[in-house]
Amino acid sequence: MDREENGVYHPLGKFLDPLADKILSSTALLVYVGLGLIDSWMAWVVIGRDFIITALRSYAEYKDQPIVTSKGAQAKTFGEFVVIYYILILYVGRSVPIVYEKFRETIDTLMHPEVLFGMMLLVTLSSLGTGIAYLYDNRRFLRELYEHRTSRQSG
Repeated sequence: MDREENGVYHPLGKFLDPLADKILSSTALLVYVGLGLIDSWMAWVVIGRDFIITALRSYAEYKDQPIVTSKGAQAKTFGEFVVIYYILILYVGRSVPIVYEKFRETIDTLMHPEVLFGMMLLVTLSSLGTGIAYLYDNRRFLRELYEHRTSRQSG
């Protein structure tokens, strides 16, 4: 849907593509919380940031003033998916008897709770950092949203 046609990108694709990424990553993080692999507070920080920024980007797009994704945010998303797939591959490897028998020590070391905590801590901190940067860099949209809301309430 985000494919270019005659030099123009479809607005719906611009919205749905990042939203699909957020839904996919959020689901994976919540499953990992349920499996006891990562701390819930870290997952909720990442998920909260992602949906707040998605809402801000949607509002900016609605105002026809799209927000360009920063290199830091792109790196954050890349790192987040690296951790998600890292855990997934090792979890699956641990679930396949022939693989686990052969690589038990390596898998157990790579899936150690302290390793997963450290990796998720990096993702969480980068989520916070890029989220704060987005909010600061786009404070005018937040101000407009707040002023529009308060003017509607008083009028």
